[in-house]
Amino acid sequence: MLDICIIGGGAAGMTAAICAKEENPARRILILEKKNQLGRKISATGNGKCNLSNVACPNVDQTLAFFERLGILTRTDSVGRVYPYIEDAAA
Repeated sequence: MLDICIIGGGAAGMTAAICAKEENPARRILILEKKNQLGRKISATGNGKCNLSNVACPNVDQTLAFFERLGILTRTDSVGRVYPYIEDAAA
């Protein structure tokens, strides 16, 4: 028996699943995605570097803290775009 079923495995669906698990690690969560890979469109952002955010966005500090909790180090380019430190969405 599932506790949560999330329809859509994009950025929002994966974030919802992560947050639900952080809130209660015992939850059983299923993500339904029509594509063969979760987060597929994310890899296309930022010319394949996986643009995560921009320093001008509201709540960017919360966004960066979320990625840090996941162990994702970030870097910011000269115009404020935030990428994973390795700047490679495929990695």
